[in-house]
Amino acid sequence: MSESALQSLPERGDVFEPDGIIPEGPFSGKKVDTHVVRSLKLLSLSEAAPYHPEPGDRLVANFRHNDHWWIARIPDDAVQDVIFQQELAPPGRYPNGHAQIRFTMKPGKEITLIPQVPGDCQDASPIKDIIFSADGNRPKGVSGMACPLKGIEQAIVAYLLMSLDQKCKIMTENGKLHKVNQFKLPLSDEAEQEVLKTALHMGTRGGMHEMFNFLTRNCTTQAITVLDDSLNYGFISEVLSRITWNGSPNAIPFYLFERGLLNGRAMIPDLEREMRSNEPQLGAWPQFGAQPNVSTR
Repeated sequence: MSESALQSLPERGDVFEPDGIIPEGPFSGKKVDTHVVRSLKLLSLSEAAPYHPEPGDRLVANFRHNDHWWIARIPDDAVQDVIFQQELAPPGRYPNGHAQIRFTMKPGKEITLIPQVPGDCQDASPIKDIIFSADGNRPKGVSGMACPLKGIEQAIVAYLLMSLDQKCKIMTENGKLHKVNQFKLPLSDEAEQEVLKTALHMGTRGGMHEMFNFLTRNCTTQAITVLDDSLNYGFISEVLSRITWNGSPNAIPFYLFERGLLNGRAMIPDLEREMRSNEPQLGAWPQFGAQPNVSTR
């Protein structure tokens, strides 16, 4: 963004920082650390206007990259690939898995970033890969549940949107990246755009006022719901998807299979292998088997 454009922005603090107050449960009234975790916010036309978006651009606040908050400018028709990721935590950790959705942008359609608070950080390079996930968050300094007798809803959901680089930093312990299985979904271009649209609307609508629930609203249920609200699987897969509990990150391959989204060899190299190798761009990987009967809703 040019210096003149930056000067035209309103002089303000971070107006898109949510309050992060837990609305109910044993931690009711306490605040999560919104300096490091926030739900994304798709800006309205009036909110986006000071940033001079191009026609078709979507501007999203609370995008995390390099440990800073940014306004992400997402071009129209930008998604090249949708990859469902299954993060596996080291043995002995709980929860031992996590679900998230990776979006890879088309060449020339990379995401550009604007500092959310002018002058807060240096300009960043365009972003090729982003991660969407729904994470449970407790108050700052609280790492575990209160007494289970106080209920299973003790955290609030944050709908996170961040760069792949930022997410890799979070998923790295003692210099080693967690195991992250990847499933490239065999979708049409229209369907890929719809999945991102649904994720952005889910995060904006949910904000930070929904309670995290290990059974009914967790990382896996919300990631699968993004797919279910975007895609039409055909009759049999629709029935199967509706009668199955979709809350276990360990069962992600099964959930994708029953929706017709495991197309032959949809599982691509895990994230660490991809980052260590010179694999071709994701969009260049071949499709195996017949295209499943999946369309947008």
